Amino acid sequence: MSAAGWNCRCCLLAGCAGLLFATAAWAGQEGFQRPGPTVMTAPSSPARIPVQEPWVDLHRALQRAKRDRIVLFWESIINDRVDTIYRSVESISRNGAGGVTAESSIVRRRNSVDGTSASDFSYQENQTTQSWVEPDRAQTTASESRPLAEQAAETQFMDQLRRGGLRFVDRSLSNRLEAASVSEVRPNLQSIEARAWKQHADYLMQVTSMHDAGAATGRVFRVSLKDVQTGQTLMDFMTEAPVRQERQRRFIATDDGYARAPMPAPTNQQIITQLALEVGGRMNAALASNSGR
Repeated sequence: MSAAGWNCRCCLLAGCAGLLFATAAWAGQEGFQRPGPTVMTAPSSPARIPVQEPWVDLHRALQRAKRDRIVLFWESIINDRVDTIYRSVESISRNGAGGVTAESSIVRRRNSVDGTSASDFSYQENQTTQSWVEPDRAQTTASESRPLAEQAAETQFMDQLRRGGLRFVDRSLSNRLEAASVSEVRPNLQSIEARAWKQHADYLMQVTSMHDAGAATGRVFRVSLKDVQTGQTLMDFMTEAPVRQERQRRFIATDDGYARAPMPAPTNQQIITQLALEVGGRMNAALASNSGR
């Protein structure tokens, strides 16, 4: 065999090998359909989105500030009243005293009767008015009974923020501790509470919400954070607390095969957890911004 023939044969063999390799690679690609019935298999579950939690950074920010005590107003706000309204009740007592004295002297004569008679009556009335005060019970009983779901949401929210190093101060207990040393007849409850905050807390947080059918979670939250010592508002924002959904919805088996499941509605626990994550991140940024001033 000549050299030219040998070279042609080698080129032909190399070309056939390349064609077979390309065909095998194409056949192994996803979506290649070989002849025959299609077999549908269950798809694998999508990977979950990693959640970036702010707790480590928040804990460091609180340690740098050396202030980590906080009072939480859950579904309530501070009003602008600076004095306590009391209900006045008056009591009137009357004391009276009276006396009657009588003197008589009679002289009987033969044809007539001569005499004198005298009587004396005196009455004194002393009226004193006393008044005492008692606090308006409408203010103290407004938050005594709350739905159990609301209490559970508050507890979950606090548990999440505790992971960032926050220490929650009980509002009622701090007020009672401060009021123990007050002996005034008409104490100013607002003043007592303010002194309790300055004594036992560093921050004050208010969380309120309202139902909103247009929101992704059905609710809109407003969160504000204030510095107790200075009265400065460190952050104030509104959010729907959108729950992060998976990139791909899960598949469910149907009569026609597998189909994507409808997007599930977020649970209340998921909403509160997402709210806490957002609050923790924003609080960390607020503390970092405030420390640079």
